[in-house]
Amino acid sequence: MDIWVKCDVKNVNTKFRLQEDITVEDLKRVIERETQIPTHWQILTLKKDITSKTGPLYQCGIETGDTITVEDRRPKVTTGFHESEQCKMIRHNIRGDGSCLFSAVFFCYNDGEPPTEAVVDELRMYIAHTILKNREEYQGFLEGEFKALNRIKSLLHDG
Repeated sequence: MDIWVKCDVKNVNTKFRLQEDITVEDLKRVIERETQIPTHWQILTLKKDITSKTGPLYQCGIETGDTITVEDRRPKVTTGFHESEQCKMIRHNIRGDGSCLFSAVFFCYNDGEPPTEAVVDELRMYIAHTILKNREEYQGFLEGEFKALNRIKSLLHDG
């Protein structure tokens, strides 16, 4: 089966020769290798969304010569500055105490206000719970998933 995969984000417009029994999940892994878009952030459309389809592609109505469009649904990262604004860098020392990442995040998002220990603990708990609750969404950012998840769980208890 020959299908075209078009991905504007990565400027990929590629023809793939695939086996008849390849599934949508298999196709998403092939697309990930070509575009570096993690499978859980891909939205695949033919004439309609086929992302959640299971089974071989031919059962999803995909035929030889079809073009599948890949949409990258990863969150867009912005700096928060407009082009007309100048970026002002300041250096601020934060004590390396096991909570320094959370202290730094709080400091940056609160206009340089130093955090209290209670606020840092609350931020740590919030981030750890958010990652664990939405594991699939953050999976692409976790290196060594087992170790990373254990570290995140430990954030709930200590620094």
